[in-house]
Amino acid sequence: MRRREFITLLSGVAVGWPLAARAERPPFLVGMIGPSPYWHYFHDAMRDLGYSEGQNVKYELRTDKGEPAKLAEAARELASIPVDVVVASGSPATQAAQVATQTIPIVMVAVGDPIRAGVVVSLAHPGRNVTGTSFLGPDVAPKGLQLLKQVIPSVARIALLFNPNNASNRITRDEIETATRDLGVSLVQVEAGTVPDLDTNLRGILSQRPDALMVTGDAFLQLQIRKIINFLESNRIPAIFF
Repeated sequence: MRRREFITLLSGVAVGWPLAARAERPPFLVGMIGPSPYWHYFHDAMRDLGYSEGQNVKYELRTDKGEPAKLAEAARELASIPVDVVVASGSPATQAAQVATQTIPIVMVAVGDPIRAGVVVSLAHPGRNVTGTSFLGPDVAPKGLQLLKQVIPSVARIALLFNPNNASNRITRDEIETATRDLGVSLVQVEAGTVPDLDTNLRGILSQRPDALMVTGDAFLQLQIRKIINFLESNRIPAIFF
């Protein structure tokens, strides 16, 4: 073999081997947990960052299937695969993931108050294996109530629709309860953590005759937003979503 042919062959091996190794590397495995109407946006954003499903990334989606108790089982499934990272939508899903694994990184999405929900130690230094985004703002819910009162001054009885399985929602409920007392408005608490609960308790609102409805930004309730809006339109009840 001539010298030039040998160098060409050696160069081909040196360049071709790493390329082949990269091609054989398994895709990055992302576990997604929790009910969310926005998972397709997450896929789109990952694609914009250069992650193509089936090529360099693979997704494992787990939801509670309408039964909150199944979130713990879903989180354990993702941890046992194991996935490379867990993306959790909402407080319940984040808490379930945190119980299932203390080593796999968890990225939380749409958690109202991760500190009081016990998900992170602090915003500056989350600690543990959790990071992500939060719409933390203890004054948001009371401000929403004040806005509702300004728009409809005659409001005297307000129903609050929230998910009792969501720690952040329970915190929001407490904030709203305090704010209604300060404004001299009565509060009707309406719990809905499953579809049957939502159907039953929405109908039950009518007997309470609320002047308006407040709806928390819970992932489960967001998935049911069309049903809630149809109910409000049919019964001519004003509402604010926050």
